[in-house]
Amino acid sequence: KTFAPYPIEVVRRVPSRQLEDEIRAGEIDAFIASSGFFWRMQQYGAISVATLISDRQPNPNQGVAAAVLVRRDSPCQSFSDIKGKKLSASYPTAFMSYRTAMAELAVRGYDPEHFFSEIHYLGDTFNDFIAERLMTGESDVAFVRACWLETQPEEIRSAFRVLEPRSGDDLLCV
Repeated sequence: KTFAPYPIEVVRRVPSRQLEDEIRAGEIDAFIASSGFFWRMQQYGAISVATLISDRQPNPNQGVAAAVLVRRDSPCQSFSDIKGKKLSASYPTAFMSYRTAMAELAVRGYDPEHFFSEIHYLGDTFNDFIAERLMTGESDVAFVRACWLETQPEEIRSAFRVLEPRSGDDLLCV
């Protein structure tokens, strides 16, 4: 009723690359995405109208982060242990689930561009597929968005652990 008489088509989930292409082509009127994705789309006319908060991420200015996952049985205990390992991630421009983790490597003095032996980008932000590569042994490390693990069923939560977990008032997950 709010948009009448204009037709509205709601697409529940569009891969990030496709959404980016459609925004560039002027085919999208509104979208919901991470703040980093929005920031990149401003050059194509995107404007901010709202932000998302949740019980786990109550401060939108501090709640954007990545979790660095390894299998529960991995010998890796710190960031230094994952140097030279195989990484699975969403895509190279993903702000929340990739760039923030790569920035953490840089802050710690590592060269993020040459830190991993290989990086496999899945081309989407569907964290289940990214984490699945850990279970199959195709990757040693996975970058997912913070709080993803806490939303999973126990059998998935128990299969992984977050490397060097941190949390606080602005991010109520690891």
